[in-house]
Amino acid sequence: KWTNGVSEVYIDGKCGLSSSSFASLLSCISKTVISINMSSTAPLGEYQMNMRDVFSNMTSLAKIAKTNEEEADNEHNTVDNAGDVIALFPRLNTLTCSNMLVNDLFWFLRAAKVATLRTLKCVRNNDLGRSELMSIDHEMVQQLSELVIEQCPVDAESILRTLEMVKEGGIEYTQQLVKNNGNLKTTTSSRTATLLPLHSLSLSTGGLGKGGSHLNGATILRWLSNHSDLIQLHTLSLQNSDIEFEALGEYAISWQEHLSTYDGLKTTQKLEMLTEQKGLPIEEHQVIW
Repeated sequence: KWTNGVSEVYIDGKCGLSSSSFASLLSCISKTVISINMSSTAPLGEYQMNMRDVFSNMTSLAKIAKTNEEEADNEHNTVDNAGDVIALFPRLNTLTCSNMLVNDLFWFLRAAKVATLRTLKCVRNNDLGRSELMSIDHEMVQQLSELVIEQCPVDAESILRTLEMVKEGGIEYTQQLVKNNGNLKTTTSSRTATLLPLHSLSLSTGGLGKGGSHLNGATILRWLSNHSDLIQLHTLSLQNSDIEFEALGEYAISWQEHLSTYDGLKTTQKLEMLTEQKGLPIEEHQVIW
């Protein structure tokens, strides 16, 4: 009863909450929760949450409740009369996961039929990588307005697939087209276009391994440029050192050169080396800076 009306929940990994206990809590607040924040102040890897286990526990609890006639009409049930999973979180619009290992996060969202997310933030989660992002479906992110994936072992291909899933959503609107024929006559027409809700995108890579992970920033920038009629970003952050050399065109360096020679240097030092070794014009230094 004390959970009635709870709209926000914050879980700190240091509390050591088990997947079954977390499932019990989510089952009670599933119809009212708007924001879920899973973070940890403990060192990364000390605590982890398996969302596939959480989902399994939630559905098991619901099916047990269905066998009790007194609970048959419980508003917190997560399965219908046929035993099939219904949308578990009809109001959930914000999900944050930072500095902790969360397994099968997007599998959980898909299985729970979440379709109302507006803000998704995943920071420093070594278990959120390429395979996780490749499992996203368009219903999960069709209303997404803010996407933050930072210090996670992702790559450009999985990010682009996520953006393609976001592209499946969008709001249709009528665009007025005005054309001047050159003889002082102006014609007006209209067309139906789609504008995506995404207005904030923040990406960076990190994770396990000697070289971490690799994000081709130029590829992402090209995708955004090619879809400029669909997206009106207010915030764009691509925080990763490898983006610098991939956007330099003819003066680009290889990933191996970056790791062996340029990584860790100040930007001014890198530019001076590019001028000396690859002929980058000095007058371009300020432009790039």
